[in-house]
Amino acid sequence: MAMTSLTWNYKSSYHLIACGIDAERVDRFIPYTAGDEHPMPFVFSEEEIRHCKKLDYPEKGFCAAFCSKEALFKALSRPYNFPECELFFCGDDAWQDLKLSTSMCNENRIHSAHARIQFFFYPSYMECLSAVYVFRE
Repeated sequence: MAMTSLTWNYKSSYHLIACGIDAERVDRFIPYTAGDEHPMPFVFSEEEIRHCKKLDYPEKGFCAAFCSKEALFKALSRPYNFPECELFFCGDDAWQDLKLSTSMCNENRIHSAHARIQFFFYPSYMECLSAVYVFRE
């Protein structure tokens, strides 16, 4: 098995207070890409679903959003209402801002959260890794 090394840099004028990481297989999210039903209503907002279903590979959008929400949960070390955190996936291997509700920011005393999303390709499947960084003023 080959070793993979990752280096991620991010500059911010705010204080980094937590980091969480999550990984999932992308194929797990293929069933959510078809039909008009609301996939995982306790996880995704209506706006996220519309966004993901418009992507060329909607399963990657759903997987990236789910991983980022799980990583934020790990970073905060406390439960939260997942639809109050939205990720509008915009491409592979990119920094992306998490859209957090005002109440979520106030309750957790955070300013912002940002995700670094990376996809890994294996012979029979693809995996998404999201590292979420949480900042406070």
